[in-house]
Amino acid sequence: MGINVAMPAAAVRRIDQPWTDLATHGEVPDRNRLAGRVLAGVATVLGSYERDGFAPFLEPWSRLDGIRDRRV
Repeated sequence: MGINVAMPAAAVRRIDQPWTDLATHGEVPDRNRLAGRVLAGVATVLGSYERDGFAPFLEPWSRLDGIRDRRV
């Protein structure tokens, strides 16, 4: 997983698709605070998965699956 915090200007010229970064949407967060929040969120989701399995995630996953029902 990657989180684009602040896209370097030199990289912008080489990207041929839509992109965003956190800096575009406001103040750049402290990296330790950001990492802590991401890890806390991951721990919450893993706890839910351990307790309930994949069932609670199936509908949201299917709704956001960009290649569902497509040949890959």
